[in-house]
Amino acid sequence: ESALDGFIPKEEIKKFKDSNKKQALNFIIRMCKFTEFERDMYKNPKQDLALLWQEKSKKYGEIYSRPDNYWATTVHYIMAPVYCQNYIRSKLMEAQIYNHLRSVLGELCKNDKTSEYLRKNIFSFGSEFEDSELIKRLTGKKLSADDFIKIYT
Repeated sequence: ESALDGFIPKEEIKKFKDSNKKQALNFIIRMCKFTEFERDMYKNPKQDLALLWQEKSKKYGEIYSRPDNYWATTVHYIMAPVYCQNYIRSKLMEAQIYNHLRSVLGELCKNDKTSEYLRKNIFSFGSEFEDSELIKRLTGKKLSADDFIKIYT
């Protein structure tokens, strides 16, 4: 998008976009770790969960060490179990919808047709379709990581 052209120097926009890409990738890595930890925790709840957390931290490339029971401070495991994978899914959906909209409408922020397209092709359905069906109807393809990879790598 170039909605900020003329307001913010291009080099600052590039810095922001680069930072946003890094944050998005780090977020996905973190949610993969949380999801995998939770899956393995439910598979074997009697195992040493502090050790499991450390193993997942190493696997996902954390270079700093957190206390052994840091996993227990993560509210998701208590307040919203089996939810972290939804964050991953939402980032994949966001990328797929965004790339589709750009291919159909071009610039989104400066396009008068964007809101009408969203209303007609997404919002008008309300809860009529599951998210996976809505993505397929909108973009013509199943939800995948392809668009996320295009945007963030």
